[in-house]
Amino acid sequence: MSKFVEPVIDKMKSLLDSNLAGKLNAIDAAEDDGIVLEDVVKVWKGGMPQTFELPAIVIWPVETSGGSDFTNVTYEYAHEIIIWVVLKGDAPEETHIRLWRTMQGIFDVIKADDNLGGTVDICEFKGFRYDTPWAFTDDDMLLGIGGVVFGINHEEQAE
Repeated sequence: MSKFVEPVIDKMKSLLDSNLAGKLNAIDAAEDDGIVLEDVVKVWKGGMPQTFELPAIVIWPVETSGGSDFTNVTYEYAHEIIIWVVLKGDAPEETHIRLWRTMQGIFDVIKADDNLGGTVDICEFKGFRYDTPWAFTDDDMLLGIGGVVFGINHEEQAE
């Protein structure tokens, strides 16, 4: 299964590294309300270290059922992957708006390439996930944490 999920996460990271800053700038220009989205400092594959700069993104596979539907010829993989964004701010409403807009940017970037450059057969949007709106950092800044969920399906030849 890792043979399949690693290239998917690599492709998602590549798309975000290449396109997210431009998408966030376009959202800023369209909204034109004075709320400015920050460029993401780092996109992590898997977990983040204890200390990290924000805003950051973590790409994390949540549910897997690789090989659950297979024959001697093919394997059909199905994964759910969450792309989490973590950011901070000192004004609760603005922090949440920046979080929601950054999540929209992530959605737009990934959905612009439904098969992730041929890495998968289909990448489907499965919804948004939100963490508590009451999390704070050590320096009393509000943390905004939310995720964009994608369902990934792919069939490949058995070895």
